[in-house]
Order: sequence, then structure tokens, then C-alpha cells
Amino acid sequence: MPGLPAAGGWGGSNRTLGIEMEGFTEEEIAKAVDYCDNDKVKTLKYLAKLKAKGGAYNWKPLLEARMDSIDPQVRGLCKRLLEYDNVPNKQKTFVNFCKNSLALNRQPQLAEKMWEAMGDLLKKPVVENNKSFVAKEEEEAKKRKA
Repeated sequence: MPGLPAAGGWGGSNRTLGIEMEGFTEEEIAKAVDYCDNDKVKTLKYLAKLKAKGGAYNWKPLLEARMDSIDPQVRGLCKRLLEYDNVPNKQKTFVNFCKNSLALNRQPQLAEKMWEAMGDLLKKPVVENNKSFVAKEEEEAKKRKA
């Protein structure tokens, strides 16, 4: 019957364009395909770029674990924030995002409280293998002198 989804449901197996990449779920690959306008080459490059960066940082389980220690008024807002995938990780943009997305324009202090409660969770942990530019330059200078 025309108009009905394929056996796999709406979007079925074509959602990922047959791409399988280690470290990414089928849903993440499907989102990347949508982001890259169903272009397989662009999607592969985009996923490789994400993989090089360490992938997306998942802060949601950390927030759920910390939920009991958060103020009850802020806790409800944090639960609503868990529904969003595009939460900013810098204070100014986070507060603005919360004011607009959670309708806190009349209570901006709640957005600030949310940042205080979970701001450290949104920042990606520093990777120890990556050295700063200054440290690399110092090592190269030592090698030249030796």
C-alpha cells in the first residue's frame, strides 16, 4: 500500500546510508547524515572530525546522578533541560539559552542558579594527552639546544 513505511519503519535502513563507524550509535550516525544533507562523503568526514575531537561529551548521566543534591526548584528545570541536545557549555550563552528555552525571562536568577549547580558538568574534561602550544614549543626549544 503506498504511503506506508517500509518494514523497518519510517526512515528504516536508509537513515544511516549504510555507514557504520566504531564509537557511534546508529542514532548518532543518522543525526550526522541529516546534518550533512544525506551526503555520504560529507557525513564520513564529519564523523571523523567528531571522533578526532573525542566525540560528543555526554553530560546528561552526570547531571542525573547529581540530581538529588540540587535545590528542588532548580531540579525541575534541570529535568526539563535534559530533553535538549543543544545545551551551550559557556555561562553567558547557557544562561541566555535557559531563559529562552525554559521561559525564565521573569526569573533570570534561576538560570544563574542552574549554571552554579551544573556548569562544571557541561565543560569537557581536559584530555591529558593534548599538550598546550606553549608546552610543545618549550620541548622543541630544549631539543634544539641539546
